[in-house]
This record gives sequence, structure tokens and C-alpha cells, in this order.
Amino acid sequence: MAGLDTTSATVEWAMTEFLRNQEKLMKIKKELQQVFNKDEKPKDSDIFKLTYLQAVVRETLRLHPKAPILIHKSVAEVDICGFRVPKDAQVLVNVWSMGRDPGIWTDPN
Repeated sequence: MAGLDTTSATVEWAMTEFLRNQEKLMKIKKELQQVFNKDEKPKDSDIFKLTYLQAVVRETLRLHPKAPILIHKSVAEVDICGFRVPKDAQVLVNVWSMGRDPGIWTDPN
């Protein structure tokens, strides 16, 4: 169930973003029409031709990560950017915040 839920949620978010930006929807529609011939069945190798679709999926996952907070346990004491993380410490990684950080992304939203 977990794989199905995360996949369907990602597709829903992509469709939501397309509804908010019709220009991008037309661009993906044009790419799909160019790659897929109406008379032939799609092939696995066709996915490599869908570069815009691949970018859309990556952007959707960046903007709407399925696990917005990751929880890890430090296996050793480490120093990260001047912060000491002791062994066995619980470390929370805010994936959602990193995906919208203007220090990382030119136009994060």
C-alpha cells in the first residue's frame, strides 16, 4: 500500500501544479504527442525521450516530498558545519524546507 499511496499522491500533486500553470500543462502535452505515435504501443525505451516529464516528476517530488521530515540516528559522533552531533542522537532532516530554500534554489517556489 505504501508504494501505491506515494505514487498516487505524487501524480495528484503534479496534476494540481499543472492546473495552476496551464502553460506547463500544454508543454507536457506537446512532448507526449511528439514522443508517442498514435498507431504504436508505447515502449519502455520511450521514457528516456520524455525529458520534460522527468523534470516535472523531479520538481513535484522537490516541492511536495512524500516524507517531508526524515528521522535518522547518528552511528558515530560527527561534526557537521560546526555542530557536534553525538553518537546515538536522533537527527531530523527537514526535506520540505530544503526543497524550498532560496539559498539552494534560484526560484524555490
